[in-house]
Amino acid sequence: DLRSPLTLSNALHFPLQSARSRRDVLIGGLLLWIPVLGFVLNMGYRLQMVHRMQRNQSPWPGWNHFPELLLHGGVASAAILGYHLPALAVLLLAWKLASAQLALLRLILGAAATFFLPGFMTFYAYDFDPMHVIRPAPALRRVLHGGRAYLKAWGIGICACALSFAGLLLLGIGFAWTSVWFWQVAAFCFSRVFSEQYGLLE
Repeated sequence: DLRSPLTLSNALHFPLQSARSRRDVLIGGLLLWIPVLGFVLNMGYRLQMVHRMQRNQSPWPGWNHFPELLLHGGVASAAILGYHLPALAVLLLAWKLASAQLALLRLILGAAATFFLPGFMTFYAYDFDPMHVIRPAPALRRVLHGGRAYLKAWGIGICACALSFAGLLLLGIGFAWTSVWFWQVAAFCFSRVFSEQYGLLE
């Protein structure tokens, strides 16, 4: 849980540590086949998972109260899209102008937005206050002050992301479940760092 040391082993095993957690990964992968809605529900699930762990509660089983999962997942998904809009706009311009320089700028903007997102996700999960989503300055400060622990979380997350592509070997469809596993690993890593640093563990 969020009181366990942040190690590669703990992070990779986190979503698979019990029959209930493995069942939730299975359900998440099945829901992912529903376009858009499946992604939003999985986002809401991860937020609820972190919310409960911050209160020293078991995150599993987590597939209940679907309207709440949809609401919180929708808010977070809209924020992700919003923070990536500059990169998407530059991508369209790069495609129209066939500009390699703009394509590179798009990659930089996209990477910066992705690096920035954990700065508000853990805090939105704590109290579900939308103000965490629409105020980028505090989120940026948290990321910049995250230090080695934040970089360690990213290192573990990148390893998990690379491992998740093994799901493509299972006729391609396995990637749905390995993606859900990876997202939960990443949620554990970043919420572990910020929950401890900012006293969000009750």
